[in-house]
Amino acid sequence: MHCPEIEALVDLTVELLVRSAQDPGSSFVTSELVGNINGPTQYSVKIPARYIGLTCNERMTKLKSEHDATFIGLSFGQGHSVTLNPAAGHVVTGGFMFYIATSRINIQ
Repeated sequence: MHCPEIEALVDLTVELLVRSAQDPGSSFVTSELVGNINGPTQYSVKIPARYIGLTCNERMTKLKSEHDATFIGLSFGQGHSVTLNPAAGHVVTGGFMFYIATSRINIQ
């Protein structure tokens, strides 16, 4: 809270084990999302001005059609909680967006 530029990592081992038991194959998806060796991975970017005022559905469509990337969530700012898979009609007002792509993309 006092140092918004610093992120604390939490050990997710138990959660990953439970998820894999409930949803087989989840460990592979998680590995791909956070890994950067092969294929697409997760990135974040400050929401560009041209995306402000769009609904999440419009943003998702624009991101996919222009960059072949998948919109997965947003945050109101660094150090704030992340909303994954926000409602399609949610209007974005700023902050950061998270996406999956084969490489970091220049979104302006």
